[in-house]
Amino acid sequence: MGLRFIIGRAGSGKTTRCMEEIIEKGKAGGRQVLIVPEQFTSQTERDFIEACGQGAILSAEVLSFGRLAHRVFSKTGIGARVPLDEIGKSMALQKILLQEKKNIVYFQNVMDKPGFVEQLGLTLTEFFQYQITPEQTEALSQNEGLTAAAREKLADLSLIFRAYMDFLKKDYISGDEMLGLLAERQALGRPNSGWTAFTALRRRNSALSVACSCFPHR
Repeated sequence: MGLRFIIGRAGSGKTTRCMEEIIEKGKAGGRQVLIVPEQFTSQTERDFIEACGQGAILSAEVLSFGRLAHRVFSKTGIGARVPLDEIGKSMALQKILLQEKKNIVYFQNVMDKPGFVEQLGLTLTEFFQYQITPEQTEALSQNEGLTAAAREKLADLSLIFRAYMDFLKKDYISGDEMLGLLAERQALGRPNSGWTAFTALRRRNSALSVACSCFPHR
């Protein structure tokens, strides 16, 4: 299957053209899928029906990558681990913060403030997206070239991240892991490319960038 890019400024009709082509292909048989960012799924479904009529939903569906992963795993299975949603994630992080309160340094004075757990959850989501591990953040926290504040921040994040991963290993799989797991299953048997070294460096730099851009003030 070939890859085709449809390029144009906002409002030029790119999405409408995609929808129209999906409908045309749907007429030939088979169900079509339109993949969009998670936050746009509901709006895109409404736009889809408005642009192509009520019959559009019969020949195509709108999915985010997260929903696509859930769809695949509903058919192939995901093992015994239970998927953890955002509410469960926040509850797990709150428990971890209570358990590790004496060991947390940088975030000691802000961890009880409104919105902190949500921001922490977003930071861990970025770690998953960039495939950053607790070991990488811990190694960076020992980098003498960084400021003391940056090292403290990385050390706290490494501590929390490791505790969160340990929590998941018992019975759960985070929604942040779904796409990575899907990609791993799709990539089984494929040879590694020459990008390995570059990817490792990118992950290291990404860990530092994510950690330093989050929680700018104590």
